[in-house]
Amino acid sequence: ESEQNKEMIQLLRELVKWQRFTALSSLKEILTKTLDKKEKIIVYDLTDGKNKRDDIIKDTGCSAVAISGWWIDWYSKGLLEKIDGRYRKIVSLEEIGINVPKKENKDNKLSNKEEIVNGEKQEQQQNQQGPS
Repeated sequence: ESEQNKEMIQLLRELVKWQRFTALSSLKEILTKTLDKKEKIIVYDLTDGKNKRDDIIKDTGCSAVAISGWWIDWYSKGLLEKIDGRYRKIVSLEEIGINVPKKENKDNKLSNKEEIVNGEKQEQQQNQQGPS
């Protein structure tokens, strides 16, 4: 009986391995179509069952309404599971070959805008002074 159990477990592992292999390409396609914005990819990646919605809002700058709407959509598509009242992604994006973009620091965005504004101001000042 013990030998039969071992054989059954081995067969089940083999079955799971091939089922997972077959499902991954379909899953990747569905995730790629669903996570069609950088923000969605980052929010999905952060939806690990540990991060609270407020933490994800702080990290991404996305609104609570947007995140809640995405979670409902993703859950209905089977892309999230709900454990102890919290959503959790069913798979790591990197595990299936989807790159997760780096979160942009809001301060860096402001710095870039300031540089552009300063650059335009410098150009305007040079134009006002006339050719050298």
